[in-house]
Amino acid sequence: MKAWVALFKKDFKLTRTVFFVGLVINLLIVMLTLYMGMKSDHTLLIFLPLVVAIVLHILYFPIMVFISLKIEANQLHLWLHNPRPASSLLISKLVNGLVMLVISLLMLYVMSGLLIIPKFNLIEAYWTDTWKSGLFIFPHILL
Repeated sequence: MKAWVALFKKDFKLTRTVFFVGLVINLLIVMLTLYMGMKSDHTLLIFLPLVVAIVLHILYFPIMVFISLKIEANQLHLWLHNPRPASSLLISKLVNGLVMLVISLLMLYVMSGLLIIPKFNLIEAYWTDTWKSGLFIFPHILL
């Protein structure tokens, strides 16, 4: 298990730049949402950048795995001389991409929730129910 954790850390170090760039893009999308919310009278327009961000997250997992495999392809001699089985190496990359996807989606979910709370006074009494149901549904989607 200790070797697999080290392998997971190595995969995270290979893709952390792309991961942090993705988090910055999430922050920029939330800032765009905030700007559109201030400039626009129509509350539906604040959802457009968030929908674009969620659609981009569909491509997030394959891109992270591809980048990790591409970086490993440049160091193929290390990949081939690793004593771990190939399935363990690939599972480490897949789990790493999945963890990064969950963290990115969770960050986007929290920031968008913080933006939406002040906009909708009509559902404010029920907002805690929405957060609870969102936190209940999110792990089930992953499973």
